[in-house]
Amino acid sequence: MTETKKTTTKKVVPAKIDRLSGNETFTYKDKNGYEYKYTLQFPGMVKAYEMLDNATMANGIISKAVLMDEYFKNVVVEPRNLTLDKFDELPGAEELYQAIDSFLGEKMSD
Repeated sequence: MTETKKTTTKKVVPAKIDRLSGNETFTYKDKNGYEYKYTLQFPGMVKAYEMLDNATMANGIISKAVLMDEYFKNVVVEPRNLTLDKFDELPGAEELYQAIDSFLGEKMSD
């Protein structure tokens, strides 16, 4: 008696990637306990790479000041018109930079 094995083939479909949805809120708390809230939005793959290109100097090193300004202008959607210069009077620039960098890294890695 011969046995026949029934095999089923599972159809593999491509993964759906939706990088543009899902804003994230970063909250920075100063030494007095005041909370600064920043809404981060992914600017798209082209803009993300353009920001890195714009911040890369001729020697291949990334200018952190230029990249921070690019991040604040293109990723932070609330508060509006945030620039690195505004952090002369605000705390948390480095922490916000790190949060944006992590946010973009996660969005770009899929």
